[in-house]
Amino acid sequence: MSVNPMVVAALTGVAVLSAQAVYRRLHPDLTCVTCGTRSGHRVVGHDDRACRDFVQEQRRRAEAAAAATGNPPPPLPDPYGHAWPRNS
Repeated sequence: MSVNPMVVAALTGVAVLSAQAVYRRLHPDLTCVTCGTRSGHRVVGHDDRACRDFVQEQRRRAEAAAAATGNPPPPLPDPYGHAWPRNS
C-alpha cells in the first residue's frame, strides 16, 4: 500500500503546528506589567522581577514608608548591583 506524499506532508504540518501551540501555551513569553502600563502596549522580554522601573519604584516606596515612620529604609535586594541608581 502506497501512502500519498501530500497526506504525509499535511499530517506532518498539523503535528508541527499542534506541538508549537502546546509549547507556547505551556511557556508564555515573559511580560512586564510595569513597562506595559507605562507604555500602553504589551512589553515582552522581561518580567517584573527583572524590571529596572519596578525595582526603582519598590525602593522609592520603601524609602518613603520608612521616612514617614522615622525608621531607616529596609535593605532591598539589588539584582543589578547598583547599575541603576535610584535617582536616574
